[in-house]
Amino acid sequence: MARPFTVVKVFFRLLIAVCLIGGIAGGGFLWMKYRPVHANESTSTNVTLPRIDWDPRLPDVLRLPSDYAKSLKVRTAYVRPAPPPEPLRLRGSLMFDVNRLARVGCLFPGQVISLGKADKSKRRRLAHLAPASLVEKQTDDPDTLRPGDFVRKGQLLAVVWSQTVGDKKSDLVDALSKLDTDKRVLDRLLAIGNKVIKENDIENARQAVFLDQNAVERAKRTLESWHLTADEIESVYKEAQRIQERHRDKRSSPDSSLLVPSADPQALHWAETAIRAPLDGVLLEKNVNIGDLVDSTTNLFKIVDLSNLQIMADAYEEDLAALRRLKPEQLRWKIHLTGSGDSKPIAGEIERIVPIVDPTQHTGLVTGWIPNDGGDRLIGEFITAAVDLPSDPTLVAIPATALIEEGDSAMVLAAVDDSRLAFAPRKVAVVQRGRETVLIRAQPNQAEQRRGAQPLRDGEEVVTIGNLQLAAELANFKASPSSRQ
Repeated sequence: MARPFTVVKVFFRLLIAVCLIGGIAGGGFLWMKYRPVHANESTSTNVTLPRIDWDPRLPDVLRLPSDYAKSLKVRTAYVRPAPPPEPLRLRGSLMFDVNRLARVGCLFPGQVISLGKADKSKRRRLAHLAPASLVEKQTDDPDTLRPGDFVRKGQLLAVVWSQTVGDKKSDLVDALSKLDTDKRVLDRLLAIGNKVIKENDIENARQAVFLDQNAVERAKRTLESWHLTADEIESVYKEAQRIQERHRDKRSSPDSSLLVPSADPQALHWAETAIRAPLDGVLLEKNVNIGDLVDSTTNLFKIVDLSNLQIMADAYEEDLAALRRLKPEQLRWKIHLTGSGDSKPIAGEIERIVPIVDPTQHTGLVTGWIPNDGGDRLIGEFITAAVDLPSDPTLVAIPATALIEEGDSAMVLAAVDDSRLAFAPRKVAVVQRGRETVLIRAQPNQAEQRRGAQPLRDGEEVVTIGNLQLAAELANFKASPSSRQ
């Protein structure tokens, strides 16, 4: 019973073996019949090599067929002028103009008796921060000037009481009073005439008036040098006139007139003088309070004009050289404010390249200006300045694939005639390598010429694809010229 089953099993095994052998044989037949052309090594080079012409009399020249782009799959490109480099980016910050920084002081010793108030149109919401004692007294202390407040030119900053100012005002009053008295004496002498009065007495009276006038001018100019306003000086003249009128009205009892207190309200502020802002700006510093004693060495306030801010950017030494090569009309940049988040750059001009390099950072300072009419720029804010650099006319650009590098030298396959079919290797002077573009010096310098570099002009044609294979074939032709006879 087991024998028939064994025969069947052997039969199936033979059948499977025959199928496998038949499949392998059929696959081999089909591969031999439909195999690709490039699989045959004996015919791989015969398709392209016969199409390349080479003449031993011109060993460095390869002449390609007119349809080399299709037959040899070779691509060429034209040499172009070098494109502009990437914009130069400088880091820096905004600073105020040091020439618009005013240090406000007092030209004489005294005591601060009051401070100026902030602009009511820009009133600060500080009433809730004032102590209850101050609020009950209805004081304006919350509006007192503080750093950061905007002040106008001529705005009151502080009032200083000074004995020196009071004495100098009194000197002016004395000089005016004496001048008035001496003038009246001279007028009476002139009215009597020289027939009764000696000429020497009249000249002495004239000399006294002249000296009184000098004393008045000296006292007046001293007050002006202390920056007293015209109204304050005019009040001194009025006080002197009032005293003179009092004396003229009470000639019969001059001693009692001196005991009458002054009725002029200005006399109550006789020794006071106002300190005012010399320019429009922001109060940068406030160094005094009510009751402080000050003198000519004290900086009471610092005011800075922020209508224009200075750009101070740092440039490395190699970037400084590029900036110095720019023409005056090319010294422009675009300012990006880092902190404002504004994507729109602000165009401006480079004012100055400082000819000093920081020995620690090896950077130079580049300055310019930016308008700040709205006052929304911040002192110390970081900026990025982009400077567009022009292309170098001495350089040309080729695709990176056109460059053939052998050790320390670099060359290209460049066209040698107007037919655009003959190409020869040419050593070039590489200046800068990029991922897609290589910059070449159009006219090599003497050192590059000694290394074999040759000129490469704008508009010439160079091989970009297939140049490595063509260079290898040229080397083979030169090594065995008899094979091409």
